[in-house]
Amino acid sequence: MYLAYQSVHAPMQVPRKYLDMYPLVQNEKRRSLLGMVTALDDGIAKVVGVLKENRLWENTLLIFSSDNGAPVIWKHQGSNWPLLGMKQQLFEGGTRAVGFIHGNILAKTGYTYNGLVNIVDWYPTLVNIAGGKITDPEIDGINVWPALSTGSPSPRKEMVYNIIPEWGVAAMRIGNFKLIKGKGPNEACWIPPPEAEGMLGNPSCISQKKDDVYLFHIKDDPSERNNLALKMPDIVKQLRKRLEEKSAKAVPAFQKSERTKKSLPENFGGVWSHGWC
Repeated sequence: MYLAYQSVHAPMQVPRKYLDMYPLVQNEKRRSLLGMVTALDDGIAKVVGVLKENRLWENTLLIFSSDNGAPVIWKHQGSNWPLLGMKQQLFEGGTRAVGFIHGNILAKTGYTYNGLVNIVDWYPTLVNIAGGKITDPEIDGINVWPALSTGSPSPRKEMVYNIIPEWGVAAMRIGNFKLIKGKGPNEACWIPPPEAEGMLGNPSCISQKKDDVYLFHIKDDPSERNNLALKMPDIVKQLRKRLEEKSAKAVPAFQKSERTKKSLPENFGGVWSHGWC
Protein backbone atom coordinates (compact mmCIF):
# COMPACT_ATOMS: atom_id res chain seq x y z
CA MET A 1 0.00 0.00 0.00
CA TYR A 2 1.22 3.50 -0.89
CA LEU A 3 -0.14 6.34 1.24
CA ALA A 4 0.88 9.91 0.38
CA TYR A 5 -0.06 12.36 3.12
CA GLN A 6 -0.73 15.99 2.26
CA SER A 7 0.73 16.87 5.65
CA VAL A 8 3.25 18.31 6.14
CA HIS A 9 2.88 20.78 3.25
CA ALA A 10 1.31 24.08 2.33
CA PRO A 11 -1.36 25.28 2.79
CA MET A 12 -0.58 25.58 6.51
CA GLN A 13 -3.88 24.35 7.93
CA VAL A 14 -4.55 22.14 10.95
CA PRO A 15 -7.50 21.51 13.31
CA ARG A 16 -7.56 23.73 16.40
CA LYS A 17 -6.93 20.81 18.79
CA TYR A 18 -3.47 20.34 17.29
CA LEU A 19 -2.62 24.04 17.50
CA ASP A 20 -3.55 23.98 21.17
CA MET A 21 -0.93 21.28 21.83
CA TYR A 22 1.87 23.85 21.37
CA PRO A 23 0.84 26.94 23.41
CA LEU A 24 4.45 27.93 24.18
CA VAL A 25 5.41 28.32 20.51
CA GLN A 26 5.01 32.00 19.65
CA ASN A 27 5.53 31.81 15.88
CA GLU A 28 2.04 31.12 14.47
CA LYS A 29 3.22 29.35 11.31
CA ARG A 30 5.70 27.28 13.30
CA ARG A 31 2.90 26.24 15.65
CA SER A 32 0.77 25.23 12.67
CA LEU A 33 3.64 23.15 11.29
CA LEU A 34 4.15 21.33 14.60
CA GLY A 35 0.42 20.66 14.79
CA MET A 36 0.44 19.25 11.26
CA VAL A 37 3.30 16.90 12.14
CA THR A 38 1.33 15.66 15.15
CA ALA A 39 -1.78 15.18 13.00
CA LEU A 40 0.36 13.14 10.60
CA ASP A 41 1.59 11.00 13.50
CA ASP A 42 -2.01 10.35 14.57
CA GLY A 43 -2.95 9.37 11.03
CA ILE A 44 -0.13 6.84 10.82
CA ALA A 45 -1.13 5.47 14.24
CA LYS A 46 -4.63 4.81 12.87
CA VAL A 47 -3.20 2.90 9.91
CA VAL A 48 -1.01 0.80 12.20
CA GLY A 49 -4.00 0.17 14.46
CA VAL A 50 -6.11 -1.17 11.59
CA LEU A 51 -3.27 -3.44 10.45
CA LYS A 52 -2.98 -4.85 13.95
CA GLU A 53 -6.75 -5.32 14.29
CA ASN A 54 -6.75 -7.33 11.07
CA ARG A 55 -3.69 -9.38 12.07
CA LEU A 56 -1.59 -7.94 9.26
CA TRP A 57 0.97 -6.01 11.31
CA GLU A 58 3.33 -8.95 11.86
CA ASN A 59 3.55 -9.40 8.09
CA THR A 60 3.96 -5.69 7.30
CA LEU A 61 7.08 -3.75 6.37
CA LEU A 62 6.45 -0.08 7.16
CA ILE A 63 8.60 2.48 5.33
CA PHE A 64 8.22 6.14 6.27
CA SER A 65 10.03 8.49 3.90
CA SER A 66 10.17 12.21 3.19
CA ASP A 67 11.02 13.85 -0.12
CA ASN A 68 12.84 17.12 0.59
CA GLY A 69 13.83 19.66 3.19
CA ALA A 70 11.62 22.34 4.70
CA PRO A 71 10.74 25.58 2.83
CA VAL A 72 12.19 27.79 5.56
CA ILE A 73 11.73 30.96 3.51
CA TRP A 74 8.09 30.98 4.64
CA LYS A 75 8.74 32.73 7.96
CA HIS A 76 10.51 29.84 9.65
CA GLN A 77 7.67 27.35 9.31
CA GLY A 78 10.21 24.58 9.18
CA SER A 79 13.89 24.18 9.96
CA ASN A 80 16.73 22.27 8.32
CA TRP A 81 19.27 23.32 10.94
CA PRO A 82 22.21 22.78 11.03
CA LEU A 83 22.08 22.05 7.29
CA LEU A 84 22.36 24.70 4.60
CA GLY A 85 19.48 25.58 2.30
CA MET A 86 15.88 24.57 1.85
CA LYS A 87 13.36 22.93 -0.44
CA GLN A 88 14.12 23.43 -4.17
CA GLN A 89 17.82 23.98 -3.44
CA LEU A 90 20.50 21.33 -3.93
CA PHE A 91 22.29 21.92 -0.65
CA GLU A 92 21.81 19.30 2.06
CA GLY A 93 19.04 21.29 3.77
CA GLY A 94 16.94 20.95 0.64
CA THR A 95 17.76 17.35 -0.26
CA ARG A 96 18.68 15.33 2.85
CA ALA A 97 15.55 13.73 4.29
CA VAL A 98 14.88 11.38 7.18
CA GLY A 99 12.88 8.18 7.31
CA PHE A 100 12.52 4.91 9.15
CA ILE A 101 11.74 1.25 8.53
CA HIS A 102 9.88 -1.17 10.81
CA GLY A 103 9.20 -4.86 10.22
CA ASN A 104 9.97 -8.39 11.29
CA ILE A 105 12.02 -9.10 8.17
CA LEU A 106 14.74 -6.65 9.23
CA ALA A 107 17.86 -8.59 10.22
CA LYS A 108 19.06 -5.69 12.40
CA THR A 109 16.87 -3.24 14.31
CA GLY A 110 17.17 -0.29 16.66
CA TYR A 111 19.99 1.49 14.85
CA THR A 112 20.60 4.54 12.66
CA TYR A 113 21.71 3.88 9.08
CA ASN A 114 24.00 6.53 7.60
CA GLY A 115 24.81 4.88 4.27
CA LEU A 116 24.08 6.63 0.97
CA VAL A 117 20.52 5.96 -0.25
CA ASN A 118 18.57 7.81 -2.93
CA ILE A 119 14.79 7.93 -3.05
CA VAL A 120 14.88 6.24 -6.48
CA ASP A 121 16.27 3.16 -4.73
CA TRP A 122 12.92 2.35 -3.11
CA TYR A 123 11.46 0.96 -6.34
CA PRO A 124 14.03 -1.81 -7.02
CA THR A 125 14.38 -2.43 -3.27
CA LEU A 126 10.66 -3.06 -2.79
CA VAL A 127 10.44 -5.18 -5.94
CA ASN A 128 13.26 -7.33 -4.58
CA ILE A 129 11.63 -7.69 -1.15
CA ALA A 130 8.41 -8.81 -2.85
CA GLY A 131 10.30 -11.50 -4.76
CA GLY A 132 10.38 -9.80 -8.15
CA LYS A 133 13.25 -8.98 -10.49
CA ILE A 134 14.08 -5.88 -12.49
CA THR A 135 15.74 -6.46 -15.85
CA ASP A 136 15.97 -2.86 -17.12
CA PRO A 137 19.72 -2.03 -17.23
CA GLU A 138 19.04 1.71 -17.43
CA ILE A 139 17.11 1.99 -14.16
CA ASP A 140 18.45 4.66 -11.80
CA GLY A 141 17.63 2.85 -8.56
CA ILE A 142 19.69 0.22 -6.73
CA ASN A 143 18.46 -2.58 -4.49
CA VAL A 144 19.70 -1.42 -1.06
CA TRP A 145 17.75 -3.94 1.05
CA PRO A 146 20.77 -6.06 2.10
CA ALA A 147 22.43 -2.88 3.40
CA LEU A 148 19.38 -1.42 5.16
CA SER A 149 18.38 -4.76 6.66
CA THR A 150 21.77 -5.60 8.12
CA GLY A 151 23.49 -2.24 8.54
CA SER A 152 26.19 -3.11 6.00
CA PRO A 153 27.80 -0.55 3.62
CA SER A 154 25.54 0.84 0.92
CA PRO A 155 26.04 -0.42 -2.64
CA ARG A 156 25.32 3.13 -3.84
CA LYS A 157 28.58 5.00 -4.44
CA GLU A 158 27.30 8.01 -6.35
CA MET A 159 24.10 9.91 -7.05
CA VAL A 160 22.71 12.85 -8.97
CA TYR A 161 20.88 15.34 -6.75
CA ASN A 162 19.27 17.03 -9.73
CA ILE A 163 19.97 18.52 -13.15
CA ILE A 164 17.86 21.61 -13.90
CA PRO A 165 18.90 23.15 -17.25
CA GLU A 166 16.35 25.97 -17.06
CA TRP A 167 17.87 27.11 -13.76
CA GLY A 168 21.46 26.37 -14.83
CA VAL A 169 22.08 24.35 -11.68
CA ALA A 170 23.08 20.73 -11.05
CA ALA A 171 24.62 18.63 -8.29
CA MET A 172 26.44 15.29 -8.14
CA ARG A 173 27.96 13.21 -5.35
CA ILE A 174 30.66 10.54 -5.61
CA GLY A 175 31.70 8.94 -2.34
CA ASN A 176 31.89 11.70 0.24
CA PHE A 177 32.48 14.51 -2.25
CA LYS A 178 29.60 16.61 -3.53
CA LEU A 179 29.71 19.10 -6.40
CA ILE A 180 27.15 21.86 -6.94
CA LYS A 181 27.38 24.16 -9.94
CA GLY A 182 25.20 27.15 -10.63
CA LYS A 183 22.80 29.20 -8.53
CA GLY A 184 19.47 27.80 -7.37
CA PRO A 185 16.34 29.76 -6.43
CA ASN A 186 16.37 32.04 -3.39
CA GLU A 187 19.22 32.75 -1.01
CA ALA A 188 20.85 29.73 0.67
CA CYS A 189 20.93 30.11 4.45
CA TRP A 190 21.61 28.36 7.74
CA ILE A 191 18.45 29.12 9.74
CA PRO A 192 17.86 27.79 13.26
CA PRO A 193 14.27 27.02 14.31
CA PRO A 194 12.65 30.20 15.66
CA GLU A 195 12.49 28.90 19.22
CA ALA A 196 16.28 28.35 19.18
CA GLU A 197 17.48 31.60 17.62
CA GLY A 198 20.07 33.23 19.84
CA MET A 199 20.96 29.92 21.45
CA LEU A 200 22.19 28.33 18.21
CA GLY A 201 23.17 31.58 16.55
CA ASN A 202 21.36 33.88 14.16
CA PRO A 203 20.48 33.10 10.54
CA SER A 204 23.37 33.47 8.09
CA CYS A 205 23.47 33.09 4.31
CA ILE A 206 25.90 32.67 1.43
CA SER A 207 26.01 34.95 -1.59
CA GLN A 208 25.39 32.83 -4.69
CA LYS A 209 26.21 33.62 -8.32
CA LYS A 210 25.17 31.75 -11.44
CA ASP A 211 28.75 30.66 -12.24
CA ASP A 212 29.53 29.42 -8.72
CA VAL A 213 31.09 26.00 -8.11
CA TYR A 214 30.89 24.35 -4.69
CA LEU A 215 32.74 21.25 -3.54
CA PHE A 216 31.99 19.78 -0.12
CA HIS A 217 33.20 16.73 1.80
CA ILE A 218 29.79 15.71 3.11
CA LYS A 219 30.93 13.21 5.74
CA ASP A 220 33.19 15.75 7.47
CA ASP A 221 31.15 18.83 6.58
CA PRO A 222 27.43 17.94 6.30
CA SER A 223 26.49 21.59 6.96
CA GLU A 224 28.42 22.63 3.82
CA ARG A 225 30.36 25.49 5.40
CA ASN A 226 33.75 24.78 3.78
CA ASN A 227 33.87 25.10 -0.01
CA LEU A 228 36.85 23.05 -1.24
CA ALA A 229 36.48 23.85 -4.96
CA LEU A 230 39.63 25.99 -5.23
CA LYS A 231 41.70 23.64 -3.07
CA MET A 232 40.77 20.45 -4.93
CA PRO A 233 40.48 21.24 -8.67
CA ASP A 234 41.13 17.60 -9.65
CA ILE A 235 38.13 16.40 -7.63
CA VAL A 236 36.01 19.17 -9.16
CA LYS A 237 37.09 18.05 -12.63
CA GLN A 238 36.24 14.42 -11.87
CA LEU A 239 32.74 15.24 -10.62
CA ARG A 240 32.12 17.69 -13.47
CA LYS A 241 32.96 15.00 -16.01
CA ARG A 242 30.64 12.48 -14.37
CA LEU A 243 27.87 15.08 -14.11
CA GLU A 244 28.22 15.83 -17.83
CA GLU A 245 27.89 12.11 -18.60
CA LYS A 246 24.71 11.94 -16.54
CA SER A 247 23.36 15.15 -18.08
CA ALA A 248 23.72 13.68 -21.57
CA LYS A 249 21.31 10.87 -20.59
CA ALA A 250 18.86 13.00 -18.61
CA VAL A 251 15.20 12.86 -19.63
CA PRO A 252 13.62 16.35 -19.70
CA ALA A 253 11.16 16.91 -16.87
CA PHE A 254 7.49 17.38 -17.70
CA GLN A 255 6.01 20.28 -15.80
CA LYS A 256 2.66 21.93 -16.33
CA SER A 257 2.91 25.67 -16.83
CA GLU A 258 0.12 26.42 -14.36
CA ARG A 259 -2.05 24.78 -11.73
CA THR A 260 -5.45 23.50 -12.68
CA LYS A 261 -8.65 24.68 -11.02
CA LYS A 262 -9.96 21.12 -11.26
CA SER A 263 -8.01 20.34 -8.08
CA LEU A 264 -9.71 22.96 -5.91
CA PRO A 265 -10.88 21.67 -2.49
CA GLU A 266 -14.49 22.66 -3.22
CA ASN A 267 -14.60 19.84 -5.79
CA PHE A 268 -13.33 17.18 -3.37
CA GLY A 269 -15.10 17.72 -0.07
CA GLY A 270 -12.58 20.25 1.18
CA VAL A 271 -9.45 18.27 0.23
CA TRP A 272 -6.62 19.58 -1.92
CA SER A 273 -6.19 17.14 -4.81
CA HIS A 274 -3.73 16.23 -7.54
CA GLY A 275 -2.98 19.08 -9.90
CA TRP A 276 -2.60 21.76 -7.26
CA CYS A 277 1.12 21.17 -6.79
